[in-house]
Amino acid sequence: MQPAAQAATSGVSDRPSRTLAPLRVMRPIRINRCICSRVLFSDLKEDAAAHGVDTLEALQAVREFGVNCRRCHPYVRRMLQDGTTEFNEILQDER
Repeated sequence: MQPAAQAATSGVSDRPSRTLAPLRVMRPIRINRCICSRVLFSDLKEDAAAHGVDTLEALQAVREFGVNCRRCHPYVRRMLQDGTTEFNEILQDER
């Protein structure tokens, strides 16, 4: 049997093996602000407490945020529910 045929039948190749690049370690995501308005959720939490508001719409009447891409809306709603101001997960708007 010729070497190439032998390699094909034995599962071994005569090609040089590839070295895989090391996996990149991903840093955890940290979502803590409205990106468009550059307003921290912690600042929005303070505003909500100071003005006694408990809905996103009422908070927007107090402070401008979340009017462009609106990606912060689910985070602000969660913040208003449980006080969380920093998130490590992607939230989807349920509305």
